[in-house]
Amino acid sequence: MVNSGASPTFEFQLRHALPLSEHWRWVNGLAFGVDSYKLNAYIDKDFNRFGSGYSENYINAGIYHFALLTAMRYDRSFNEKHGFWVQLGLQAAYFVRGYVVLGHGVLFNGSPGELLFDSELTINDANDIAFAPEIQLAYRRTLGQSRWKLFLGTSVVVSRFESAQGTFQIFGDNEVRSGTLQKRWLKAGLNLGAQYALAKP
Repeated sequence: MVNSGASPTFEFQLRHALPLSEHWRWVNGLAFGVDSYKLNAYIDKDFNRFGSGYSENYINAGIYHFALLTAMRYDRSFNEKHGFWVQLGLQAAYFVRGYVVLGHGVLFNGSPGELLFDSELTINDANDIAFAPEIQLAYRRTLGQSRWKLFLGTSVVVSRFESAQGTFQIFGDNEVRSGTLQKRWLKAGLNLGAQYALAKP
């Protein structure tokens, strides 16, 4: 049996917010991210020719992407120091094409290694550009009388785009089971950063 689980993604973003009115901003920017994927492989003892259950998980941070983004932001202040924003936008991302091979074997009574699990993944095989909506909610705080603000928030990106596709095989006693693997571009996480005002409010 093979299934996938949630895995970490790290992304750096540089954004410019252009004021349109007292509360509305037009936001544009760039992003660079490193995604990972997690595979959980389990071989039942009745299928495993070595006679006992076997399990393994793999986390590989091997998916890189670049993105352009644009959004509309509603920005509201509670007072001079504190405020929040709600942002709805669109990302256009390119996932760098690549190949990944993951596998695991065992040594048994000094014999040559025997393979239990093997998988191959292709990242963005068609070299496509992926488009996805993004929603962001953040709290911000102004630092003293400076132009700097810190913000903490959360964001969600939802897409049906499959950034990686592949196949796997599990080798048992006189039997091989195979299947396919896919990873969708779907992420939710925390955002932490700093904002600098180019002009005085």
